[in-house]
Amino acid sequence: MDLLKKLMFISSVTVIVKIFGFVKDIILANCFGANNLTDCFFNSFKIINLFRKVLAEGIFYQLLIPTLIEHKKNNSINNTNIFIKKIVGFLILLTLFIIITCFILSKHIVSFMNPGYRSIYKINKTIELFIILLPYIFISSFVSLTTSIFNVYNSFIISSLTPIIINILSILFVLTEFFNKSIIILPLSLLIGGIIQLIIHIIYIKKKININLYPIIDLKDNNIVKFYKSTKSVIFHSFINQSSIILNTILSSFLGSGSVSWIYYSDKIMEFNSGILGVSLSTMILPILSKNYNNIKEYSNVLDWGIKLGIIFSVPLLILVLILSKHIIMSLFYYGNFSYFDVEMTKNSLISYSIGLISIVLSKILISAFNARKDSITPLKLSIVTIAISQLINLLLISFKHIGLSLSISINSILYFLFLIIYLVKKKIYITNYNWLDLAKKILISSFCMIVILLFLIKYIYIYYYDNCFIRIFKLLFLIISGLSTYLISLYLNDIKPNDFIFYQ
Repeated sequence: MDLLKKLMFISSVTVIVKIFGFVKDIILANCFGANNLTDCFFNSFKIINLFRKVLAEGIFYQLLIPTLIEHKKNNSINNTNIFIKKIVGFLILLTLFIIITCFILSKHIVSFMNPGYRSIYKINKTIELFIILLPYIFISSFVSLTTSIFNVYNSFIISSLTPIIINILSILFVLTEFFNKSIIILPLSLLIGGIIQLIIHIIYIKKKININLYPIIDLKDNNIVKFYKSTKSVIFHSFINQSSIILNTILSSFLGSGSVSWIYYSDKIMEFNSGILGVSLSTMILPILSKNYNNIKEYSNVLDWGIKLGIIFSVPLLILVLILSKHIIMSLFYYGNFSYFDVEMTKNSLISYSIGLISIVLSKILISAFNARKDSITPLKLSIVTIAISQLINLLLISFKHIGLSLSISINSILYFLFLIIYLVKKKIYITNYNWLDLAKKILISSFCMIVILLFLIKYIYIYYYDNCFIRIFKLLFLIISGLSTYLISLYLNDIKPNDFIFYQ
């Protein structure tokens, strides 16, 4: 099957999901702006999201998908279904334990993550929002579980589309409370949207894949014991990998009002870019790499294809963010309570953040290469070294406030990518025969053409405060389409054709 078609589908759906997410953030910025209240919500959600990432990107992505692929390959359909039910039972116990522990220690967790908070109101509001969001750990974990099952059975449609539900509900809830401006509506919309998303996943798995997710609790089963032992190390590794987020959250609590929100909005723009490519590519190639990890030639060919596409498409996205950063923020967020000062601060954060865009995308692809080999130790070791270096840099950059934190994330991602690729090549796990120098020349020429066109156009196309949302978006889209078209046409003229993007499985 043509992997490019899969990538285009997943990426297209991701774009739709992200667009709905941006609509939500536009309304959120308009309604609440960037202040202490939004800082409280974003910080409480960041803590919850930390646990979600540990479970989703740790247990499910690194461990469960390769485990299920191997189990499905070596066992009957019935045995695989029973194993999945036992996994469900085990994860129910695990997530409930995490939620109860977090509830009991909520005050200590919030205080630890936000030592710079001096306002009692700000601390209490963050604790309140954190407690309300706790069930989201359970919901998002099982959404990730069902998504892993979809990936193993090569069914990407439902898991790609259902995140739209959360964004639509968030939009409706915020609009409902637009004049009351109650921040409580945000965590409630996440919980209700997540529940609906999970129900749809469960029904689809039952009807289309014929798996009933009724839990079986059997902690004595050898496969579950083995999975449990692996889980302990993966959770530990994931927390280490997320330690830079923890440290940045701690440092951001010492910054001025609005800093957390500025970082959040710039992060959302970066997630749009890295999510389309990095997540789509890594999600798609992981099952294929897992099947071919013993075949170095095929394994390397898949990685070549993924890295090539990652570079080709992340470079123009980087150019767009660097040149159009202010246009993007003004088009998306400069409404209502979101001030021009917020625009400038978010723009500075975004530019610093975007420096690491290419390495963020490529790192996600390379991590898939390790996960396919069930090697979580090596990325962990490399991550620890990277984090240690980046946190030293963090201390040097903290004087630049939220800009310094964003820049440290970029430096961290660049170092991590370099360590990953050097290890894979040095250990001859990844042996490439692709002409990367020739590709670099063609991309440089195309990038230069794109930059010239964009710099010319922005002299005549301004985003004004009095422009309504649709006019701003139209102007922004015109600039983006003009830049991307120039880049792609230049690639074509430099002999990079559509067939060069195709990889047949």
